[in-house]
Amino acid sequence: MTLRTRLNILIAVTLAVAVAATFTVIRMNQANMAGLASNDETVNEAVTNISGELYPSLQACNTAKLAVVQVQQWLQDISSTRGLDGLDDGFDEADKWAAIFHEQIAYLHEHQPEREAELDEMNRAFDEFYATGTLMAQAYVDRGPSGGNAMMDEFDLVAGNINDMAETMVAEIEGEFKDAIGAVTSNQDEISLRSQEILWASLGSIILLSAVIVMLIMTLLSVIRPVSQLSSAAQAMSAGDFTQQLQLSARGDEIGSMTRAFLEMKDSTAQMIRQVSEAAVAVSGSSQELLAGAEESSRSIGEVEQSIRQVASGTNDTNLQLGDARQNMREAATAIEGVSRDIEGIVSFVSEAASQGESGRRQASEASRIISEAAGSVQGTMAIVNALGEKTKSIAEFITIITRIADQTNLLALNAAIEAARAGDAGRGFAVVAEEVRKLAEESNEAAGSITSLVTGIESEMLHVLEAISTSEQQVTEGAGAVDEASGRLSEIVNGVQVLSERVQSISAAAEEVYATTNEVVQVMESVSALAVDNAAASEQVSHATQKQTESIRQISGNADNLAGLAGRLHELVNRFQV
Repeated sequence: MTLRTRLNILIAVTLAVAVAATFTVIRMNQANMAGLASNDETVNEAVTNISGELYPSLQACNTAKLAVVQVQQWLQDISSTRGLDGLDDGFDEADKWAAIFHEQIAYLHEHQPEREAELDEMNRAFDEFYATGTLMAQAYVDRGPSGGNAMMDEFDLVAGNINDMAETMVAEIEGEFKDAIGAVTSNQDEISLRSQEILWASLGSIILLSAVIVMLIMTLLSVIRPVSQLSSAAQAMSAGDFTQQLQLSARGDEIGSMTRAFLEMKDSTAQMIRQVSEAAVAVSGSSQELLAGAEESSRSIGEVEQSIRQVASGTNDTNLQLGDARQNMREAATAIEGVSRDIEGIVSFVSEAASQGESGRRQASEASRIISEAAGSVQGTMAIVNALGEKTKSIAEFITIITRIADQTNLLALNAAIEAARAGDAGRGFAVVAEEVRKLAEESNEAAGSITSLVTGIESEMLHVLEAISTSEQQVTEGAGAVDEASGRLSEIVNGVQVLSERVQSISAAAEEVYATTNEVVQVMESVSALAVDNAAASEQVSHATQKQTESIRQISGNADNLAGLAGRLHELVNRFQV
C-alpha cells in the first residue's frame, strides 16, 4: 500500500470520526440546550415571581399581622392603665399601626390581585376590630373597669377573627413561596443532570478523536523519519559530500521513489562537477593567453593614441593662436571703426563748437555792455542809500528830542499829581488829568523807544546794504574785465577750432582706409583658422576612435582577467566536492 493511500484512508477515517462525534455532540447539545433553555426560562420566571411578588407580599402580610398585634397591644395597654400618669399615648400608637396595616393591605391589593376578595374582607374585619378596640379603651378611660369589661368579650371576638384571617393569609403566601423555591430547586437538579450528559458526550468524542490523532501521528512518524534521512543526505550534498548512501530505495511507497530519484540526481551532479572541473582548467589557460594578447594590443594602441594626441595638440595650439590673432584683428577693426565714428562726431562737434564760439563771443560783447550799465546803476543806488542814511540819522535826533519831552512831561505830571493830592478834594479832578498826562507821556516814551530800535535796525541794515552794494560794484567791475578777456579768448578759440576741424577730417579719412585693410586681414585669418579647425576635428575623431578601441581592449583585458579569476574560483569550488 502506498503512502498516499494510507494517508488518504487515515484522513478519511479522521474526518468521519470527527464529523460523527461533532454531529452527536451537537445533537445532544441542541436537545439539552433546548431543555436547559426551557428550564432556565422556568427558573427565571420563578425567581422573578419570588423576588418581585411572593417575598415582598409575604413581608407585607407579616407586617400587616404585626400591625394587628401592635394595635391590640396598645389598646389593651390603655385599657389597663386608663391613660393615667401620662400613659395616654396608646391611641396615637394604635392609630400609627392601623395606618401601617392599611398600607400593607394596599400593597397586597396591587401585587396579589387574585386575593382581592380576601383583602377586602381583611380590611372590613380590621376596621371593625379597630373601632371596637378604640371604644373599649375609651370606656376603660371614661368609666373604669366596669365600663370597659362589658366590651371585652366583643373585642376578643373581633380580634380573634382578624388574627385568624392574617394567619391564613400568611400561611397561603408562605405555601406559594415554598412551592416556588421547590420548583427552582427541581429545575436546578435537571440542569445539573443535562450538564453531566453534555460533559460525558464531549469526553467520549474527545477520547475517540484522540485515538484517531494517535494513529495519524504514528503514520506521520513513518514518513518523517525517512524524510529526515533524505534531508541529512541533501545537507551533506550541499556541503560538497556526494558519497552519501541511503538504504530506503527498497520501499514500495513514495519514500522509496523519492530516494531512488535522489540517488540518481546525486550521481548526475557528481558527473557534472567532474566535467566542470576539467572545463575550468581549460578556461583558465585560455584566459591567460587572451589577457596577454589584450595587454600587447593595448600598449600598441596607446602609442598610436599618444602620437595622434600630439598632432591634435599642435593643431589646437595653432588654431588657438590664429583665433587669438583673429580676435585681436577684429577688436582692432572694431576699435578703428569706433575711432572713425568718434572722429566723425568730433568733426561735427568741432563745427558746432566753432559756431557756438562765435555766438559766445557776440554774447560776451553784449554782456560787457550790460555789465557796464549795471555798474552805473549800482553807483546810483549807492548814492541813494547814503542819502537815506543821513535822513535816518535826522530821524534819530528827532526821536531823542521826543524822548526828552516825554520824560519832562512825565515828571511834570508826577509833580501835578503830588500837588493835587495835597489839595484834597479840590485837586481831585486835576489829579485825574495829571494821571492821564502821565500815561500819555509813558506811551510816548515807549513809542519813541520802539522807533529808536527800529531806526537803529534800519541803520544797521543800511550799513549791510552799503557793504553789499560796494562789493557788487567791485564784482561788476571785475566781471566786466573778465567778460572782455573771455571775449578775446573766444575769438582765439574759434580760430583754433577751425584749424582743428580741418585736421580731424584728414584723420577720419585715414581711419577709414585702415578699417578697410583690417577687415581684409581678418577674412584671410578666418580662412586659415577654418583649415586648422578641420585638421583638429579630424585628429580628434581619430583620437576618439583610438580611445574607444583602447577602451574595448581594456574591457577585453578586464573580462579575460575576470574569466581567469572565475575559472580559478570555479576550480576551487569544484575541488570542494567529494566525488
